[in-house]
Amino acid sequence: MLTYRVKAGSEADLAKVLARHWRTAVDLKLVHDSPHVLVRAADPGNKVRFVEILTWRDGSIPDSPPAAVRELWGEMNKLVESRDGRPGIDIEQVAAVTP
Repeated sequence: MLTYRVKAGSEADLAKVLARHWRTAVDLKLVHDSPHVLVRAADPGNKVRFVEILTWRDGSIPDSPPAAVRELWGEMNKLVESRDGRPGIDIEQVAAVTP
């Protein structure tokens, strides 16, 4: 699960980069098609936050991504900001829960 704390005025640009990132990851067969969820939330002061859930095909991919993915990560980092003691992009490993 990735949380992106969007810089003011960068919401549309980050949404485009995230869409390109997803298409690139799918085209390179780095992720499972499902689940993939991208949601928008507003923090206090109407600061935008995106939360994305995706599943890498292999846990080592984020440690050694292809150059195309690294380039997109660089673009993402320019469009986010640290906020409330949290990094601009916050990554958490989560697992689906089946009731």
